[in-house]
Amino acid sequence: MNMFSLPHPEELRKTRAEYCEGGVKQGKNVLAICFNKGVVLLSENEHLPNKYCIDELHDRIAIAGVGEQSSYDQIRQKATLYAAAREMQFDPLDVNADSVIRDVISPYLREVFFNPYTPPKRVKFLLSELTDHGARFYEVRYDGATGVRSTNQPFAAIGKDAESIEMALEDLARQHDFTLLDLAQAVGVGLGRLEAALRQAAQNPNAHEQEKKQAADDLKEFESNVKNRYLEIAVLDRTVRDRRVFGRVDAATLSPITE
Repeated sequence: MNMFSLPHPEELRKTRAEYCEGGVKQGKNVLAICFNKGVVLLSENEHLPNKYCIDELHDRIAIAGVGEQSSYDQIRQKATLYAAAREMQFDPLDVNADSVIRDVISPYLREVFFNPYTPPKRVKFLLSELTDHGARFYEVRYDGATGVRSTNQPFAAIGKDAESIEMALEDLARQHDFTLLDLAQAVGVGLGRLEAALRQAAQNPNAHEQEKKQAADDLKEFESNVKNRYLEIAVLDRTVRDRRVFGRVDAATLSPITE
């Protein structure tokens, strides 16, 4: 008689985390930066307008994802419906990024990730929220773990190059006040740091040849996407009065930056 046993929880967690990271690495980096009117979010996206990786979750809150598109769309829809229902039941001010993550996104991801009978979601999320005096950024992993950026950090990134992107932006933030940048300047800063991170990965002497080749291909694709304006750009603009705070920006309107 054959006997079967489930893997040890720690072994299961490690295996599923590696599987999820593999999916996240296939996606494009997403970056959010504060500017003089709020927050701008940007990423490469050659699938516009059929697929988006940056969306409005609720007024003053944007959600972005890196990894499996279907998982991103599924969880984004759950979060958006929750936010709308909470607004109707209570008050718009009761809807914030923290409550959506705590009540919907994180519990769902955690439940799926630690259930050995269901495939985990290969996706990471970045939530950007306008506050009274700036912005706050939240990262949610495929296992439901949540990281909140420091309240005085005017940027956040997710994706396989997120760490090097944020390190470069941290150095830049010591020299410049991001909240003085206009939209075009902020997009220019973001694109510059995205390109620099890809170039750094392609030239990393400690990386395996296959990794460097993949990074070089990613850099070439990035340059092509910028040239062809295959860029997804969205803003949370606190100065608007006649429309939603969230809005999309056509890369063609920023042609000097993207040429």
